Parts: sequence; structure tokens; C-alpha cells
Amino acid sequence: MSVKDIYNENEPSGSGLFLKLKDGDNFRVRVLGLPAVYDSTFVNKDTQEKTVSTKYAWPVYNFDTEKVQILQGGATIYNALNALIQNEDWGDPVEYDIKVGRTGSGLNDTKYSVTPSPKSKKLPEEMEDIDVVAITKKSDYNENVHLLGQMFEPLEEDVVLEDIEDKPVDLENIPF
Repeated sequence: MSVKDIYNENEPSGSGLFLKLKDGDNFRVRVLGLPAVYDSTFVNKDTQEKTVSTKYAWPVYNFDTEKVQILQGGATIYNALNALIQNEDWGDPVEYDIKVGRTGSGLNDTKYSVTPSPKSKKLPEEMEDIDVVAITKKSDYNENVHLLGQMFEPLEEDVVLEDIEDKPVDLENIPF
């Protein structure tokens, strides 16, 4: 086992910039904004086969560690949060606490849970502001990083679609 593995193995759950859930962990967090969406590439060490999957990174306040962190996850966490957002009894999770948990280990045995908390805590007055898009872009394994709902970088100048649509179309210049 390498030194890197030993340090990583003994790092307390949820202590760094990224909220890393280990088997049995259950943290109370508050989502602070929209997630960064990105394609994450995993390379199998044995076969060198590449797998690309869509991942998400949310800015969260972790009440257990009392700090702002990034919660990364896949479709399971995204779908659970989306179900809460679509539920008229819960709505946007920036308004209430959720508990995120993990059970199991390995690719096939790991399960994540997202549970809304009816007794939300008060957020601290002062919190660190983190840019999940900028931080997520720093990884060599992540591509096409953008904020949910924004596919491309914002334009420097505003484009008014009405101006474009009102111009006449020359049918002779259409290539098909």
C-alpha cells in the first residue's frame, strides 16, 4: 500500500473540500446552489477501457463539519434531489436540510441515500463562497463542465433572438 493510499484511507470522512462519503456515513447538509454537471472519465487499470459518466457537484454546507464543501455524485443523488424539488411538499433543497448517506463499498454494493429533514438548522451568517464549476474543471478526468441549465459559457454580448428572427431568410442560400 502506498503512502498516498494510507493517508487517504485515514482521512476523516467529510473533512476536506470534497464531502467524501464512506460506508456508514450520514451527513446533514444544506444545498447552497445549482450543481456543476460534467462528464467524468474512469479508466480501468486492468483493461485500459474508458468509461464516461455524467456526474454532479453541489456546493453544500456540512453541519457536521461546520464548513462549505462540494458534494459529488451521480444519477442516484441527482434523481433523489430532483424528486424532492418536484414534490410540492419539499421544493428547492436550498430551503431545508437533507441527510446524505452511504452504505456498502465497491461498484456494485454502494448505495446512496438522500433524506429531507423536516427540522432544518439555521445556516451561519458568514460562509465561504466556492465556485464548483471552476474547482470541478481542475480535474483531468472531468470534461464539459458547466452549471446545470447552462450548456455553454455565457456570451459577452447579449443576443436578442427577436432581432434574428425578424430578418428575412434568403431561400437561395439554404444548402439543402
